[in-house]
Parts: sequence; structure tokens; C-alpha cells
Amino acid sequence: MTDWTPRFDFNRRFWAGCVIALLSFSFLVVSILHSRETYKLSREGIQIEATVTDARTVTSNTEGSPKHVLTYTFNNNGQTQTNERVVPEHFFQTHPSGTIWTITALPDDTTRHQLYDGEKRETAIGALIFSALMTLFGTLLALSGPNLNALRHRLTS
Repeated sequence: MTDWTPRFDFNRRFWAGCVIALLSFSFLVVSILHSRETYKLSREGIQIEATVTDARTVTSNTEGSPKHVLTYTFNNNGQTQTNERVVPEHFFQTHPSGTIWTITALPDDTTRHQLYDGEKRETAIGALIFSALMTLFGTLLALSGPNLNALRHRLTS
């Protein structure tokens, strides 16, 4: 006699969706932590003058677009700190060697700073939106087709 009991098994989409959702959720948590730092900079940040000591363009053989790198120094509590960062082209063009401008830094940890207003906020918002959408996509992929019924069956059995 043939068994007509329906089988409630997960297909590959379920497992692929779970992997995408899990990785995206992990990225979402990291993005939230980055957003908290951005919020803290906007609320508690202090203004410090920085000076560009070196401005150069680096071109890699593997990547076609050049990277604009600024080396800059700033003083905090009598200590001189030097940092190097890849910056957007428009910022690079307006900050040649010798330029003095104001950065925003956390008073308790000046290694956490932003070079211009909104620098970290733009990155944080973009990462939050991207990771939230990818988490949603992974969840919808995992629960598409017969996978939702299989999940309901497993939870009620």
C-alpha cells in the first residue's frame, strides 16, 4: 500500500536562505555597533585640529581605480598622533599637504574620529540598510515555497 502522508522536508532554498540570513544578521549587528560609535561621536565628540603631512595617490595593479591616501597628525593632551586613511577624491583634492582642518574625535579614545562631518554616518546608514535588506531577503528565501509548511509542521509536531 502506498503511503500518502505528505513529506515536510526543507529544500536547498531553505538552507541557502538560512545562511544568507545568518551572515546578514551578523553584519547587521556589526553595523549597529558602528552606528552607536557614530552616534557617540555626534553627541560627545570634541573638535581637534589636524594637519595633513602627506597626500598621495596609490594605484594597485589588481584594482583599476586609484586610492587617495592622507597622512595627518593631531595633538591631544600633549601627545601627537599620526594616522593614515583612504579618503574620497573630493576630500583629497581639497586637503593637500600642509592643510589644517578640524576633526571630531572621542575624548576618551582619539583613535576613533571622523575626518569630516557625516563621514561615519554615511557609512553606518548604508551598512544598516544593506544588512537589513539582505537579512530580509535571506529570511524570505528560506521561508519560500514548501519550506514555510515544513517549518510549521516541525514546530507543531
